[in-house]
Amino acid sequence: MVALGLQSESSHARTLELELAFQHTGGLLEPGELDAWLVSPDLMIEAVYHPLHLIEGKTARRIKTMPMGSRLEPNFHTSTLRGAQIERTGRVLRFRLDEQPPTQEAYRLISVYLSVPIAPGIGRPQPALRIALLHEPATNGAHQVAFTGNFKTFDLGARLRYRWSDAPSDWKRREPICGGDAREVDLERYRFRVRHRHLVFFDALSAEVSSDPPLKPPVDWKSFRMHEPYPPPIGGWRVSRNHLIRLNVPGGRIDRLSIYAEQAGPGQCLRTRTYDALLSGDQFVRIERSVAEYDCEKGYPPSQIVRAEWLEDGSLAYYMQGSGANPAIYDAFSIGQPAVCGALASAPDPAQVNALQAEVSRLRKAFLAN
Repeated sequence: MVALGLQSESSHARTLELELAFQHTGGLLEPGELDAWLVSPDLMIEAVYHPLHLIEGKTARRIKTMPMGSRLEPNFHTSTLRGAQIERTGRVLRFRLDEQPPTQEAYRLISVYLSVPIAPGIGRPQPALRIALLHEPATNGAHQVAFTGNFKTFDLGARLRYRWSDAPSDWKRREPICGGDAREVDLERYRFRVRHRHLVFFDALSAEVSSDPPLKPPVDWKSFRMHEPYPPPIGGWRVSRNHLIRLNVPGGRIDRLSIYAEQAGPGQCLRTRTYDALLSGDQFVRIERSVAEYDCEKGYPPSQIVRAEWLEDGSLAYYMQGSGANPAIYDAFSIGQPAVCGALASAPDPAQVNALQAEVSRLRKAFLAN
């Protein structure tokens, strides 16, 4: 119980006041869709409660463990809020939850979820979007955090506040940290990392997907293989993985390519090159390239990795280069952040970025040649 922050039973009933203010949408989600979700009569808040004491047959059940023995598993209690129990003002939701539900045994609030039905779409959870808002809330005071969530083909960002009914203090905000996808502007606002709206397809169309329809519902898509002779820098190399998936999505055409190539050198020497890239139309969204060699010299030099991402206006959002253990990282979102982030690499030489794009463009043409 201590690990869950469940202390002794409260001598008086308390409530938790929560406010969720959505401030960011990204990916394949139009702002108007979020507005429609938030006014849905089927939107609900789920509050999950954990028992303070595990009592077999009442607040817990016993399950067998392997190879022998057993353990007690808690029986959770769930309460829901709907309709007028949730105050809605634009993109802001406000509601109150009891710290302990009216059950015979003592329970304590442990998690809060938002659930709302959403229309079908490419890569969307169905039939409802369920978001974990809060887990193991602080047991006293008033708190504010940034909420970020990635839901396959879209992103959401929000400001989450929660205050206990007996809290005398001002908002306690999370200390600034380096990394992440949210930055506090002031007490009311956060700014969130912006990504190319089609970046979600980089993982959705991963190398493991080559023959079956990559996304549901069915979309207009085709799969291509490279034509020989292969272009530099893999001309004459053995290519064991090569495919390009092209599909039409709302807002444009997507190309997702993946290549793995090997070249044998003197003795046991082996060199490898791996490429993964995503393009929206003819604009690069993301490139990953890894170059490695084995048994070509004494020891194995670390693989040299490059990863680059662009925004829809064509500007460079992220660039990582070097060995996997100690790469140099340029992150446009973190420029100008508090000193806690430390020194960040400066933007790469544009000629270096252009050369990377040109290299991958040659490989892409080998897929689409007649």
